[in-house]
Amino acid sequence: MSAELQTLLALGLAALAAGYLLWTWFGPKKKKPGCGDGDCGAVSPQMRELRKHIRKGS
Repeated sequence: MSAELQTLLALGLAALAAGYLLWTWFGPKKKKPGCGDGDCGAVSPQMRELRKHIRKGS
């Protein structure tokens, strides 16, 4: 394999790797459904107390 071909292949691979990294960093983000860990600002403290009450079964 000639040196020029090896250089082109190496540059192509490096360009693909850089493109993949840029895509993962700046590409479309996946939206996480819900609040994730359960500590959601959209849920009021009263609703949290109600959930605790329901989970206890009383």
